[in-house]
Amino acid sequence: MEKPPYQGKLSILESLTPLAKELRSVRIDREGIIDFCSRIDDSHFPHPRWDFFFVYPGLDEIGVDYFMLMNALNFCYWGNPKWTVEYRGQLLDGAFGMFAALTRALEEGMPIYDGGWLAGITRDDLARILRGRGEIPLFYQRFTICREIGRILSEKFGGRFHHLVAQAEKSAVKLVRLLVENFPSFDDSAEWDGYRILFYKRAQLAPAMLYERWEGKGPGAFGDIGEMTASADYKLPQVLRELGILHYAPPLEKFVDGRLQIPPGTREELEIRITTLVACEMIRERLHDRFPGITSQAVDRLLWTAGQSGNGPERKPYHLTLTTAY
Repeated sequence: MEKPPYQGKLSILESLTPLAKELRSVRIDREGIIDFCSRIDDSHFPHPRWDFFFVYPGLDEIGVDYFMLMNALNFCYWGNPKWTVEYRGQLLDGAFGMFAALTRALEEGMPIYDGGWLAGITRDDLARILRGRGEIPLFYQRFTICREIGRILSEKFGGRFHHLVAQAEKSAVKLVRLLVENFPSFDDSAEWDGYRILFYKRAQLAPAMLYERWEGKGPGAFGDIGEMTASADYKLPQVLRELGILHYAPPLEKFVDGRLQIPPGTREELEIRITTLVACEMIRERLHDRFPGITSQAVDRLLWTAGQSGNGPERKPYHLTLTTAY
């Protein structure tokens, strides 16, 4: 099926509309949005910081390659026991664990920035990079993604991600388009009832991270960063549900709370992701009058911070889906 042409946020939101009009398992609570937004002030917007000890510190070409590779492998960390990386005496999991694993690989002399090397990476190489406590889910998929990326970078982009970023010409939209059109593993979309739904979670997070890390300058100078949506992942719907903004129908609620896996591409999984993006846009629109220029990514960070608060709502489980999308 031919995908709708991607031109930015509107392309994604319009692709959600057909199924969003016929929701069965998830409901967006407008009163919950109003209540949440009424409690937000300037202090709730965290300033992005990347001076973590486990993140590669260089603002150079390798740094661009590093962040782009991280986004290529940034998905599905919820195995049991949870995969963790020990780095400089601290245990890190999730995305922080991936950052640490890639930083450690660079320190150990592994050229993870080089497409030619990634194209020929072995399972043992990747196992060494991702070594930690417990096994990371979808290891084989990460292995094939590394090889795919290495091959395509070598064939089309001079073997380096930073060449691809330069080709985007300071446009986040163009960078997303380059990723989803050239790398199958970045094409986060789904077919439903004869139409195509676009999410592009990791593809959009790539320019968002570069923008924050380089503070809107150099390789992060994306003038259209506001065209990125929030992240259709498993963390934001968890937070939105805790805040009373998303409500699951009893069968789905029982499934999620029972920690049962929801297969990717099912109606229930798609509805969770769709309502997450729609709710985030509703929050952004609600806050716009008080915070002109607020972006969907800022709403993303706002919700993430709300979800980390020790004084927040009772913790609910996130939905479990084995997928490379998030």
